[in-house]
Amino acid sequence: MSKGGDRILTRVSLRWSLCDSPLHKEGEGLLPKSDLLRTRGPDPYDYTVEAEEAIALVFDVSVDVLQQLDSENIFGGDLERSKLALGIWMGDQSDEDRIAYARRLNPSSIVQQVSKELAEGYDEFTRLSQQKWR
Repeated sequence: MSKGGDRILTRVSLRWSLCDSPLHKEGEGLLPKSDLLRTRGPDPYDYTVEAEEAIALVFDVSVDVLQQLDSENIFGGDLERSKLALGIWMGDQSDEDRIAYARRLNPSSIVQQVSKELAEGYDEFTRLSQQKWR
């Protein structure tokens, strides 16, 4: 095993781990109007009805916009699009929620691939964790 653990297990376990991506904070600050709207609204961590409604609206609009862009082939034609998974991803989100968003935004073949990779990632993370503590 290489220094730092099994590279294949690590790669598979982190495939869909957004917070572990070197691109996690890429582009932060590129959308100042969006940031302004977000900070003027209710605090999403207040767990109030107002906050939950505002958050739901943001995600619903985001899905609608992505669906519209996809229908305009912004993400490419059939071949290009077959290599791209659209989603709404949050740091603290279950795989079930990720798959639910994927279903709203992608053809079934992509949803199946994302589901498979999320399951493999969980399995490999578990295996990697077990190796670490042996």
